[in-house]
Amino acid sequence: MRLRIDNQILEPITSQSLSVGEHLLQIEKDGFLCHSERVLVETGLQKIELDWECVGLLGWRGETIPGGTFAMGAQKQEVSISHSLWVLPTELTQKMFRQVKGEPLVGACLDCPQEASWFTAIAFANTVSQIESLEPCYENQRLTSLQCEGYRLPTEAEWEFLAKAGTQQKFAGANSPTSVAYFAWNSDGRAHSVGEMKPNAWGLYDMSGNVYEWCTDDFEEQGTYGADPLVQTGRTTSFKVGKGGSYRSKEESVEVNNRTSADPSVTVPFLGFRLVRTLSEN
Repeated sequence: MRLRIDNQILEPITSQSLSVGEHLLQIEKDGFLCHSERVLVETGLQKIELDWECVGLLGWRGETIPGGTFAMGAQKQEVSISHSLWVLPTELTQKMFRQVKGEPLVGACLDCPQEASWFTAIAFANTVSQIESLEPCYENQRLTSLQCEGYRLPTEAEWEFLAKAGTQQKFAGANSPTSVAYFAWNSDGRAHSVGEMKPNAWGLYDMSGNVYEWCTDDFEEQGTYGADPLVQTGRTTSFKVGKGGSYRSKEESVEVNNRTSADPSVTVPFLGFRLVRTLSEN
């Protein structure tokens, strides 16, 4: 970790005296800009404390969720997830996206979800895997294996398993959406910063509402059940599964059983993603 003051690297990090005026303070970790803040130093003795959290490479906090069995969909079909998952507790934010892409950390809502097409989302997952020296999980726009240990989108079954968090609640964390989801009733017609609503029982936020989340699967009307289900038809024209509803959705659309389909090339403000990883049992 290192500190920059007015674009000058300070190593080692020690107490520093700053001249009167405005200064740019930046904190980096593992090559990523974690925090950037302008501070004003006035006359006299002044102590400046920065409130920051590094969410860049190797600083992304994740939840570890063991596999299990659950009742999927409105028909409550039995599905088993045989592996443990590392899960990003929020939708991927604009700040996270720009850090990885090396873009300026500017924007009206950097903690809002990053809009992305399905193609952009899987390419981003591969990029993060390569940065962390993990196996990329997508080749030729297909998931290579559920055992791939790099970053990827969840399958539809994994997504619903994570959203339900061992319960049969209608929404991710409650039987009423108002405390856990931004949807048409309370969103003011826009996406909001991630993590503002209450999480579900496994510490995952915004799995109902805010933005739809891409899944790896191709969309099929009937869905697929059983052990570790995954739908990859191989058709380049296949629409992909979206789950969770968005800030534009009616109440029934943010229920965890609800599913929709979308063209994988489309990029709209109400469609984003979160990343998962399969964890080795060793």
